[in-house]
Amino acid sequence: MPSFTKVQTNFIDSNNFGSGIGSIIEDTTPQLGGTLDINGNPISAGTNTLTISGTNNVLVSLDRSDNKGPTLRFRNGGSGSNYEAWINLWGSTGGGTNRTNMLEFNASNMDSMQWNVKEEGTFYWSCGDPGSGNRELELTNAALYPTVNNGLNLGSSSKRWNSIYGTTFDGTTFSATTFTDTTYDLTGTDIDPANGGIQSKTFSGNTTFTESLSAGNSVVLHLEAGSSHTIGWPTIKWVTSGGNTAPTLTAKDVVVLWKIGTTLYGAYAGSYA
Repeated sequence: MPSFTKVQTNFIDSNNFGSGIGSIIEDTTPQLGGTLDINGNPISAGTNTLTISGTNNVLVSLDRSDNKGPTLRFRNGGSGSNYEAWINLWGSTGGGTNRTNMLEFNASNMDSMQWNVKEEGTFYWSCGDPGSGNRELELTNAALYPTVNNGLNLGSSSKRWNSIYGTTFDGTTFSATTFTDTTYDLTGTDIDPANGGIQSKTFSGNTTFTESLSAGNSVVLHLEAGSSHTIGWPTIKWVTSGGNTAPTLTAKDVVVLWKIGTTLYGAYAGSYA
């Protein structure tokens, strides 16, 4: 007579599975048990915002093992777009000329790079080690250009002016081998030193000048055809051998104007051929 083995079969009721999740998106507080390997794939936020928040002092840390440093790339326009900028941290091995141990902001594919602070705020930019005195701001094929009339204030310390293209400053005297001023063809009637320190005008009719000089400004005027027309001047104290008298212009003349306080002075340098 054959023998039989007793087999017990258990069935699981799916309606009583407990409190587990049916899909990973149901886990609203996921935690990693180790390093996340993205396997060459990007992390996409779609139309949402990817936010990293926390209370640690360092929220995002980028580490690269070959000492060339990590790179942050900002792109607007999709893959292959020219609208991108980089933040590179070059390590001890560097990445080219003068790139050893350097933090580089690279916007070479962009039209401009701009830092903004709130209205009446202050933007602090410190270059180099404050303890060593070796600070350098290098502009290659560029200019340091204030966009408002507040000027560029580097202070009076001699360390703040150090051989700027042949200039020197010892804390009291600013000197240079050559000063080059801007020349300007004065098409209107307002003498404004912002247009240039050397201005020229050929008269085609009677003309009355106005001026926009501030204290300490000066302008050299080259004037032609002044003898053929009536020329009016703003309030000027003329410095001449004959006293406070406006000059009689000839065919070609040079006049120098300067302002001390609120008083505008003028001197007739002479005529030229």
